[in-house]
Amino acid sequence: MIKSDFHSHTVLCDGQNTAAQMAAAAYDKGLSAFGFSGHGYTPFDSSYCMSEQDTEQYLSQIRKLKTEYAGKMQIFAGLEADLFSEYDRNKFDYIIGSVHYIKTDAGYFDADNTPLILRETADKYFGGDMLSLCERYYEQVSLLKDVDIIGHFDVITKFCEQHCLFDPDCSRYRAAAFAALDVLISRDPVFEVNTGAMARGTKSQPYPSRFILKRIFERGGRVIFSSDAHSTQTILSHFDSARLLLKSVGFKSRVTLTETGFQEIEI
Repeated sequence: MIKSDFHSHTVLCDGQNTAAQMAAAAYDKGLSAFGFSGHGYTPFDSSYCMSEQDTEQYLSQIRKLKTEYAGKMQIFAGLEADLFSEYDRNKFDYIIGSVHYIKTDAGYFDADNTPLILRETADKYFGGDMLSLCERYYEQVSLLKDVDIIGHFDVITKFCEQHCLFDPDCSRYRAAAFAALDVLISRDPVFEVNTGAMARGTKSQPYPSRFILKRIFERGGRVIFSSDAHSTQTILSHFDSARLLLKSVGFKSRVTLTETGFQEIEI
């Protein structure tokens, strides 16, 4: 059984439960380590992220939980930082680097909110070419630096199973994904195997897709399980399926976070 989960959200950003409720649920599920990763402040969009004041409250709450669960479950104060977030990384135990926006000359547009937003963004700013939009997305992904974990690498595919936005199997899309992946691999982050979209019913497989996981494996990359839980119910969600997928690709180990840093353990 996998007994750790390091991607979770609380009511201080777009989660449904308090930090205390999330920690209690994680402990009840038998976890030995649990990480919070509230959304970092993005000045142009406060709809989903923590404000600067919320961030200080978040850190204070987690400090209390670390004390409460000492000797029972390790608690970590992480942050999911968007490429465009503003934050002081020294305040956090780890950083998940993610891309949630497509940046254009006209501003920032959600990459994972609704299929309609993606289609309209492609129509208005990429000549109706969804693959051109995907190429811009992966250009931005390749800019993620000084982060510990790469969050939902191919979140741009969130709606592809239910809406005909583009073909993730086409060579042009794969070339863009591989180009970003190869840049990131050289920086040696950990790639999360994120089951959040499975829990929310938009995907049948985790991020990233199997062909990307295969590339990560071939290049010697490291992986970590992540539920991207926005409620107590989805902590550890679909980890058994993700584990089987990783084993089928060839992975023998995964990464977990400890008080002395990341460690590789058997899947």
